[in-house]
Parts: sequence; structure tokens; C-alpha cells
Amino acid sequence: MEKTLERWSEVSVKSAIRNPQSAIHSTVLDQLHTWLANIERAFPATALAVRDWLPILEAGLATLTIGVIPPALDQVLIGAIDRSRSPELQLTCLLGLNEGVFPAPPAEDPLLNELERDALTLADKNLRLSPTTRHRLGHEWFYGYIACTRASHRLILTCAAADARGNKLNRSTFFDHLEKLFPTLKPEAWQPPTGFSEIVHACEIITPAIQLHSALGVPPSGGWVVLPPDGGTPNQNSDNTTKLLALPELAAVLTRARELAAAANDRLAPDTAAQLYGRELPTSISGLEDFAACPFKFFVSRGLRAEERKHFELDSRERGSFQHEVLTIFHNELAAAQLRWRDIPPDQARARIRRIGNSLLTHYRHGLFTADAARQFSGQALLTALETLIAVLVGWARDYQFDPALVEIGFGLKDAPWPALRVDVADGRALLLRGRIDRVDIWRDAATGAALATVVDYKSSSRKPDRLKLHHGLQLQLPTYLAVLNQLPEARATLGTDTLTPAGVFYVNLRGEFSSAKSRAEALADPATALREGFQHAGRYDEQALLQLDPRGNGEQFKTSSRSHDRMDSAAFRDLLARAMENLRRFGGEIFSGQIAPAPFRKGGETACEFCDYASVCRFDAWTQPFRSLPELPKAVAPERPAAKPAKKKKP
Repeated sequence: MEKTLERWSEVSVKSAIRNPQSAIHSTVLDQLHTWLANIERAFPATALAVRDWLPILEAGLATLTIGVIPPALDQVLIGAIDRSRSPELQLTCLLGLNEGVFPAPPAEDPLLNELERDALTLADKNLRLSPTTRHRLGHEWFYGYIACTRASHRLILTCAAADARGNKLNRSTFFDHLEKLFPTLKPEAWQPPTGFSEIVHACEIITPAIQLHSALGVPPSGGWVVLPPDGGTPNQNSDNTTKLLALPELAAVLTRARELAAAANDRLAPDTAAQLYGRELPTSISGLEDFAACPFKFFVSRGLRAEERKHFELDSRERGSFQHEVLTIFHNELAAAQLRWRDIPPDQARARIRRIGNSLLTHYRHGLFTADAARQFSGQALLTALETLIAVLVGWARDYQFDPALVEIGFGLKDAPWPALRVDVADGRALLLRGRIDRVDIWRDAATGAALATVVDYKSSSRKPDRLKLHHGLQLQLPTYLAVLNQLPEARATLGTDTLTPAGVFYVNLRGEFSSAKSRAEALADPATALREGFQHAGRYDEQALLQLDPRGNGEQFKTSSRSHDRMDSAAFRDLLARAMENLRRFGGEIFSGQIAPAPFRKGGETACEFCDYASVCRFDAWTQPFRSLPELPKAVAPERPAAKPAKKKKP
């Protein structure tokens, strides 16, 4: 064994490129010698059976580690400035030195401002606080000093002139500082090569090749259209193109690009789609919202039923589920006592929420909130937020003419009281929609027995209706819930009415949404009003029901301004609900036709890929494939809101 390793080492030393395997094997041999010597010293005269020796030997082998010295070649090391320890660098390239990136702006302290920090430090000299904003900014400049002083021969600093969407970016303040230190330095603007004669590395061919392929299309032969050396008109049959496509450096990239281009046209055969989905597809409304965001996301999650690995952790979904359950028990207790929300004062509602929550925390999800001190603290914080929410809602209930009638009511689910909502699609196929409605509020006309219905959906974070998303089907949930109430006879029977008219849909932020004030005095001037404003409902409603929604007309619980998009006339509100059903039928037809190609939407800076759980299996490439932009609404669908009247000038 030793002779073999010596022979490998001799060959490696004589060759131009050393064989790292020889170093690895030599290191392992040295480790084994040391390990055997330790065994001999620990058990000099011990005789054991083989089964008794095995756990001892395995414990020793488990601690062996191998450290290999890198081969003596030029290397490119990539790392973060604050974590890299790389002395004796010949060349350093600092990438992405743009304003707001490096130096990074320090985040504000969420608890103490600078004046409060100074007051605490003066009061107690032994008090140790986290670094201030000034110190954190100093750290960024220190990192800049480290980055600029590690190279022994050459330093290159780069910044981007624009982002991926073409928006102009500013350079970092480090450039200004360096220009003051070295007045002769002048920034150079990078320009792409105009022809193949200027290309230094094969990677420079990739971008123009893919761009021209996208612009001119795939040739019938399956070849690629690339830029000729003279910068003239591309010619797929030229000799230069043939030679360049034969370069081994481009083979893997071109293969990957062909796969990406093919993925853009992926589609299931009708027979395959029928086998996968059947003639009646049970699905949720959130699943169809996923399809509207990107068909591939729906295909992976609902078609292939891919799921994330489940962890015993307290994430945002578990927090929201816990708060939903507390509110459900709260409503059911009041209903059992034949009480309405308006029948109890806010302080009693707070006490009831705290009692329910503390009882639920001990056994929720097998002790999810009791596993450690941090989770116990999170549970108490969630209850405090719920107490604040319920106090505001109960306070509004005295004027709000609707009464919460149902909570967490399911349809189409196992053991749910209501069946699924059937949405017929072409060729006898249908979607069977299932889900759970957080809250249904009802106002009844004592004279006629008719009822108005609103749907309230609790959210753990800020959520507001968006005109474009509502129109294009990315926000289907609330309008579809109203369709469930209006179309299912079982829903009307449960609510005890033959005539049920949809009146509105609303999101309620469980934590509240509070805006910042210019000063502490302004923030604390009227805390009760500020608290209610934080829980104002966001949604859409028929202005014909405004008298029942906001009889006092104070605009606290709902946005009642004539310029608000929440307030809609009856025709526009009915069109909103009809549009939701139209989108459901359209999505169903596209699903059954086998559409699965990645086509993520983009709206401004928001994309479907931002929080997608399936990016690791998706073949969408944002650099070479365009996002699906949501077209603007026609004026007939999105009429202009009346402008605010100009204020009258005061007479002198």
C-alpha cells in the first residue's frame, strides 16, 4: 500500500497538474496509522470478542477527518467579504457595488432609537447594547477596506448600470471615495463584443446566441442562429456557425437552452390529462389561483401531488391556523349561549379569548407551542394580538348590522355539511370546488325574510384585493365563496333563507396594519382611533348595502369614500362575481386540455416565482424566457374613479 502511494506521489510531482488523489490517500494512511497506535495504547492487553470490538472501532473511525492541501494552480475563490479569509490574493474582483447593496444601509432598531440608546448608556455605564446604526455603518466601511486591501497586484470594482428590468441603478459611495483618493481613476463602461473576433472566452457567445435564437426562432434543422464575425445578418448555414456550435464549451449550455425552450411548450396529451385528472376534478380555490399564477405550479402540486417535507416547526401557517381555531371556539361558545357578538362588551371578549387560547395552547398540534420558551412566547403574543382584534370587532358589532352566522364552514370536504360547488367545463368535465369559509355574516330583512351575506377571510398578514388580480383570476377565493352561498341550496337552508343576496367580501388582518407617525406625540394622540384604523376591512362590496354595513357613516370599519375601489355599484359588483365564475370555467378547460407549461405572471415587481415552493423542479429561466405580464383592464371594466373636488380658495 505504501509503495503504491509513493509511486502515485512521484508521478504527481513530475506532472504539470498534481493528482489530488495521492494527497487524499496519503492522508488517510497517516490517519489510520495514528488510529491504530491509539487503539494499541488504549487496549494494550485487552482481549474482546469481535462483536465487542466493532462499536469501539467504529467510534474511532467516525472521528477521522481528511484535510487536503489544494493543488498548486491558479484558483478562483468566491466568498462573502465578511466571511472569507483568503490571504495572498493576486487579483480581487468586487461585484455589484451599487447603492443600497454595498455598503448596505443598516436597518433601524425595532425597539430603541438613538436618543433612547444614549439615555440608557448614560444612566448605566455597565449596560451593553447591540451595535448602533452608526456602528453598523462603520462595519460596512470596514468591510470595504478589507475588500480593497487584500489584492497584491490588481483590484477591480464593478457596479451594474441597470437591473434586470432595465431600471437605472446608482453606483456605490465607495466609488466616490476612491476617486477622491486617486483622482486619475476613471470608470470604464463595459460593452459587449460586436463580433466573434473580439471574443475572449466561449461564455461571451452564450447570451447573443440565445437572444438571436429567441428572436429568430428555432431553425427546422434544430441548429442555432448566432452572430457572424462581421456583425452582419445572422446566417444559420454559415461555416462560422457550424464551427462555433461544435465547441465543447457550448455543448452543455446549448443543450440546456434547448430543454428550456422545449419546456415552454410542454402540454399533456388529452388522454394523459384525462387519466391524471379524471372527468371530475376535486380541487380547491387556492389551487386554481396557483394555476392562474403559473400552470406548472398547479400541475406539480395538484396533478403530481408533490408536497414539502413536513417539519415540526412553528411557521406562519401554523400561527394562522391557531388563531383561526381560537376565533372558531369563541364564536361557537357565544352561539351555544345564544349570544351575538354585539351582546358582550369588549373586556369580556378579551377575557374569553385569553381563556380559550391558554387552554388550546397546551395541546395544540401535539404541543407545538410548548416545545420551548420561544414558542411559548410566540403563543402568548398571538393571543395578545387576538385580544386586540376581538375588542375592536366587538366594539364595531354594535353598529354593524350584519351578525356573524357561521365560522369555519366547509364545503366539499370530508364530513363537511355542504357539498362541493360544481363548475361545468366543456365535454362533460367539471371542477368540484372544496374549501372552508372563515366567517359568513348575515343581515336579515324582518319584513320580507330576504338576507344579505358578506364573507370575511382572516389573514395573518396584509392582504388587499387587487383589480388586475381579481380580473385575471389570481384572487378567486372570496368571490367564489359568495358563489357557494348563492348557488348551493344547502347553504341557504343552513342560513334559514330562500333569498340570499351577496353584499361584500372582506379581508381582515389578524395582526392589524398600522402606519407610522411623524412623531411619538402624534402616534399617541388618539391611540383608540389608530387601533381601529389598523383593523379596517379591505375588500369589495355593493354600495346598496352600505346602510347595513356602516349605518353611522364614519368609515372606520369599511372604506366608504366614493373614490375607493372597495365601494362598487351593484352592476360592477355583479360583474365581479360573474367574472370569477368565468375564470373558473376557463381555468378548468385549460387544465383538462393538458396545459402545464411554466408561464409565471408578473405584475410590476411581483412575480409568481418569488415565493414558489417548486422552483427546484421548474425549468423556467427568467433570463431567457419572458414572464406573462397581466394586461391592463379595459376602461369598460376599470372605469376611472371621480377625482377629488378642488378645495375652494378662501377670500382674503
